[in-house]
Amino acid sequence: MSTCKIGSLDPDALELFASLEAMAAGIVSKQLTDAGHPVGPTTVKDHRARRCACTRKVDVDAIVAPPADVPEAKRQARTQAPSGWSPRAEYDSVDGGYIVSAPWETGQPEPSEVELLAERGMDPQRWAVTSVRYSEWEQSKRLENGDRDVITLHAKRVNIAPCVRGTGVTDVDLLPLFTERRADDHAARARQVGGIGAPGVFMHVGGDYQLGKTDGDGVAGTVQRFMDALDYGRERLAWLRTRHTIDTVCLPHLGDCIEGYVSQGGRNAGRTTYATSEQVDLLIHLLCEQVAHYAPLADRLIVPIIPGNHDEEARNPDGLEHHSWATFAAKQLRRTLRMAGSAYDHVRIVTPAPGELTLALDLEGVTTAMLHGHQHGPGKAQQWLKDQHHGGHLVGEARLLLEAHHHHLEVEQPGIKTSVGIPALEGESRWWRHRKGEQSPPGMVTMLVGEHLGRPITYRDGLTVRTGWDHLAVA
Repeated sequence: MSTCKIGSLDPDALELFASLEAMAAGIVSKQLTDAGHPVGPTTVKDHRARRCACTRKVDVDAIVAPPADVPEAKRQARTQAPSGWSPRAEYDSVDGGYIVSAPWETGQPEPSEVELLAERGMDPQRWAVTSVRYSEWEQSKRLENGDRDVITLHAKRVNIAPCVRGTGVTDVDLLPLFTERRADDHAARARQVGGIGAPGVFMHVGGDYQLGKTDGDGVAGTVQRFMDALDYGRERLAWLRTRHTIDTVCLPHLGDCIEGYVSQGGRNAGRTTYATSEQVDLLIHLLCEQVAHYAPLADRLIVPIIPGNHDEEARNPDGLEHHSWATFAAKQLRRTLRMAGSAYDHVRIVTPAPGELTLALDLEGVTTAMLHGHQHGPGKAQQWLKDQHHGGHLVGEARLLLEAHHHHLEVEQPGIKTSVGIPALEGESRWWRHRKGEQSPPGMVTMLVGEHLGRPITYRDGLTVRTGWDHLAVA
């Protein structure tokens, strides 16, 4: 009987065969063949069953055993790291994760946590080490002369989480921005008598506050602009009332009210300060300040709040984009005003219906659509409006569309329908500046909306329709 092919393998191939002891014969055959030792599945089965004419003792331990003078421990040492301790990293910028280091031998220096982060291009200033776990094991190692020895290896698993870095701005710093702008004389803020011109709704429109973002002048700068815009808005309203009858004030907030930690796959975490709850708390504070500012100045106050992509509670495939921190803040504002008493009975907080991201409101005879703007690409607002009309949706009937998201002022009026993209209130987007070189001036928009406002458009049949808005200005 001829010699068994497995029995004739060299020591390295025999070691490979031994390491595949638990595998099916077909898999062993393929592994050996790929390694340059063609062996059929039947040969493997016969060898395992001791039915072959093998010139060597068919015993796995004997095949891989070192010479008799080698200690027993070196025969039984593992040839690879224990399960879960191979070098790897798994993390995201929302919940963090872990890094498993490469193993080091006893006597070699232990890699520091900073080195492990730096190896993966991660800024140690943006990641916090929450815990470290160690493992130690013995492993077989081939020496330069071909012999094998047993060494002791060590590895560490470093659990990490993204840092929420502060800008040095505290509630104590922000409080004067609110208190210093409260009018001492309530009578000075009383509603003025309306003018004799066409009636309209005074709009004070904001969006893309992204509270918590550190780019530009950060949170303090955004809050400063928000409060300054209140002063401007009061003065603008007073001036417009000398020319128009204005009973209703509308304060739309068009999304991305907080920076959050879900946008861009969480990559914005390093440029964000305050925890999500603190960002939302600051947003509620600003909303309360704005309502308290305008409530004495109007017979009717409408506060629409729209969810944006930064406001999302979480990114998931379940279509829950409307689960938004912005609309959560709206609910808290509504509860606060209800408890504040009759002074705010004329205030109405409006949010999209569950599962929806847009609003369509009748403002003095003008159907006005409100959305964040991430539903379409840059410059596509009019096409989006046409598509909504084609689909029979209420927002498609709008004569005026208000949106944010694109961070710059854009007014498009190809016909009777006007789309207004408002600027962001945040200081800047460093990412966008690096990508496009653009840095648009921040601000909020004020305007007057009403059926009898704006330039007239006369059609061939003699029908004349006005655009429905006028007096647009940036605060």
